[in-house]
Amino acid sequence: MISEVGKSWLWGAHSALGLGVALATFAIDQAHKFWMLYVYDIVGKGRVTVTPFLDLVFVKNTGISYSMFDQDSQSGQYMLAAFAVLASIAMWVWLARSDTTRLMAWSLALIIGGALGNALDRVLIGGVADFFSLHAFGF
Repeated sequence: MISEVGKSWLWGAHSALGLGVALATFAIDQAHKFWMLYVYDIVGKGRVTVTPFLDLVFVKNTGISYSMFDQDSQSGQYMLAAFAVLASIAMWVWLARSDTTRLMAWSLALIIGGALGNALDRVLIGGVADFFSLHAFGF
């Protein structure tokens, strides 16, 4: 039987909601990436103009946000994937232990699902698959 202390660390009032949202986010993220890479074949198409300010183009981001801490090696990608998993665990504990609102539970779960999807990308393709290029006035 799980003790009350152990239970509070891993499961709280909004944990069921958080788990559902995180799993749905992870699944949608991976399905979208699979479709863009293997069905739509964005790599073969190159840059696709959608609007004057939005293009679809495949970029493998080997760093974190805006390619900071760029890691070209496989071990570097594993390190970033491990960091994403550890950060996701920390956010899960935050979600489970705190008396958060439903909005906070949704927010944490969306981040967790996205972080785990990106961690899987790093292990499978050596970086995070990105497809959207927003631009305006040369930026």
